Amino acid sequence: MKILVSGGAGFIGHNVVRRLESLGNEVIIQDNLTTYGVVEQELLDRLMAERLDGIKAKLIKSDITTHITRTHIDIHKPDMIIHLAAFPRAKIVNSDPAVAVPTMTTGLMNLLVAGARNNVKRFVYISSSMIYGDFEYGISEDAVCKPGSIYASLKLAGEQIVKQYAKNHGFEYTVVRPSAVYGPRDVEDRVVSKFLLNAMNDKPLYVHGEYESLDFSFVDDVADGIVLAALEKNAANETFNITAGRQELIAHAAHMMTTIVNGGRIEIIDKNPEMPSRGFLRIDKARRLLGYDPKFTIDEGFERYYDWAKTFYSV
Repeated sequence: MKILVSGGAGFIGHNVVRRLESLGNEVIIQDNLTTYGVVEQELLDRLMAERLDGIKAKLIKSDITTHITRTHIDIHKPDMIIHLAAFPRAKIVNSDPAVAVPTMTTGLMNLLVAGARNNVKRFVYISSSMIYGDFEYGISEDAVCKPGSIYASLKLAGEQIVKQYAKNHGFEYTVVRPSAVYGPRDVEDRVVSKFLLNAMNDKPLYVHGEYESLDFSFVDDVADGIVLAALEKNAANETFNITAGRQELIAHAAHMMTTIVNGGRIEIIDKNPEMPSRGFLRIDKARRLLGYDPKFTIDEGFERYYDWAKTFYSV
């Protein structure tokens, strides 16, 4: 199968591409090769080189908001599109929505329009757990969504656009909702990444809210789940939580990181009002329909992330 992966050089994206290729698929990556100023260029260049090492996919360096996106799809005629291209953090979107909206709306429509024109069989949209808003305990895919930020609202709007466009034009869709993804070759500006680097540099690990929690999900598990959602027949026109399916206090995660790294100190500060209070996401549906089975505990995931970071940041 020929599959176009937007954002295929990104943190989650390159892991998805590796798995697709290992299964014999032909992959085309479209990526603008940026993290929107999150890391310096020298570090970004090394990160991208490591992400793309050994990947056979044709790389199209292009922003999905331009008309060239439609041209590339006309040329390559993929059987499937997996849409991962997005801003790496909600904070960036919430602070300057006018910059984010073209990528999260125009870019999405470019992919959908060209995909339909070229008879794409399935469109896989990577959403976010933030679309649910605040929740305390396990939440399933049929829960009422109450997004509490511009980022979450745009993600939820994207889901609805994909579903309607797929229905109107006769192709399948699949929606995936991950949560708090972390692991090797991530950028430096997400919660686990910040914890890791601050611990390595013996700096404070700031925890926003003593009793806040997340469903921390190791990137290998999430990539496996996305590939299952893309390729399984049972995933047609369905929405899936793809996470670890476990709840962990953020303060406890910070403590685990300081113990693994043997550095840093924890400081509890006020909750970030822009971030929802979240528990774990129920993954029963993904287990049942996809055979999804996340393997990594948070301890194992943190250890693997630290093992990679020790080498990468020592250069």
